[in-house]
Amino acid sequence: MALDLYSERPFYDEEVKLCKEWAEDGLTVDLDEYIHSHGTPEYIEYYDQGLKELEELHRQSPDEMW
Repeated sequence: MALDLYSERPFYDEEVKLCKEWAEDGLTVDLDEYIHSHGTPEYIEYYDQGLKELEELHRQSPDEMW
């Protein structure tokens, strides 16, 4: 069985596109701000959920690097 590198990243293409555009725009705004102003509603929901999960991991284990 082949390993699917994108199985847990359903918005991989949009994520790459947004990050490239953000870098090309000169990084003048925070990435979070850029994503919220340029991402699709579905991607923003996915992105925000990921941030919440990271915040919870950090809260549970603040000494770990996530």
